[in-house]
Amino acid sequence: MFNTFFVFIKKDRITQYLLVLLVVFLIWWVFGYVVYKQEVTSVVSGAFLWGMTYQIFAFIGAIAGLFISWKWGGVHSVMGRAIGLFSLGLLFQNFGQTIFSLDNLSGEEIPYPSIADIGYFGSVLFYILGAIGLARASGIAVTLRSFKNAILAIFVPVAVLGFSYYFFLRAYEFDWSAPLRIFLDFGYPFGEAIYISIALLTYVLSRKILGGIMKYKISFILTALFIQYVAEYNFLYQAYNGTWDNSAYGDVLYLFAYVVMALGLLQLHPKYVSPRLRPEAQTIDATRIWQKRDEVATLIVKSQAVVIGSIAWSEAQQVQGVAINTETEKVYLIEENSKDTLEKLVAQYERLFGPASREVCRDAVRKISSQVMPEDLPQMLR
Repeated sequence: MFNTFFVFIKKDRITQYLLVLLVVFLIWWVFGYVVYKQEVTSVVSGAFLWGMTYQIFAFIGAIAGLFISWKWGGVHSVMGRAIGLFSLGLLFQNFGQTIFSLDNLSGEEIPYPSIADIGYFGSVLFYILGAIGLARASGIAVTLRSFKNAILAIFVPVAVLGFSYYFFLRAYEFDWSAPLRIFLDFGYPFGEAIYISIALLTYVLSRKILGGIMKYKISFILTALFIQYVAEYNFLYQAYNGTWDNSAYGDVLYLFAYVVMALGLLQLHPKYVSPRLRPEAQTIDATRIWQKRDEVATLIVKSQAVVIGSIAWSEAQQVQGVAINTETEKVYLIEENSKDTLEKLVAQYERLFGPASREVCRDAVRKISSQVMPEDLPQMLR
């Protein structure tokens, strides 16, 4: 995962700027709050200004996400809708934080609920819809047909909801004179538990889809949602106990939630996603072409496994552009140039076991070579 992330950083200029800006804000926070904490109550202090501006990360992530959603086809594609919904969630967070910061300028106690909660709670709803969309884009609906996955789909949400109730609401005292506050007090932890559950299920179940080529992408979104969940839990806990301090570590948690979500959306740009997941690859003809490519790769690895055993699968996993589901013993090619990937796969075995391994590969794919497009099959396998 980390290697994939570092490659992504090297390629994406916006991500580089975002990380540099993050370092600047963290240094600012250390000097503005930790070193000069006594000045935090002043509206001209570095810590106070920091607390009013760090939501810029949510704004940057939202705008970039909406652009990426458009690159996927916007509302006309499942992935485009999912990215757009997460982006709107970030935009609503930016709105909530901005209103909250402006209310701070008055120096009076900030009411709850307030207009800021339109942004905060709105983001919860958009994150839930975005998590559902990401699950659909990852093909999770198909995998839920198995009994084991159906049980998992029930257990995870119940467990997260139970956790939220135990830590947030088990000692809750109802004040029916403020029904909206009661609704939000329950809506925030339960709504966040729902999107955490969906994202976690998507991550777990996506490991079996196309060799798990989406799990690293989903892990960014899941991490961002989890940090957001922790930040909200910390805020509710501190607000309930009267210990919330503007610009303290609680705001740093929100900062990281926004940054990680922004990175999660940026790495979902079509140019950083496997070509077989892009909109143009979702047609019936394109799907068949990818399936034939997968069949060739699977036959190659299985033929090697007959000779050298399970090491054949571990060697195949070392080849860039190859994804493997070891449970179903199926190989997936995930890069556009499948011919080049197949050459690398054959070369991986030949490097270790000599020229005879190439003959084994050629014999394995001979029976289907006529069904594969000529530009997809390297000369060594014909």
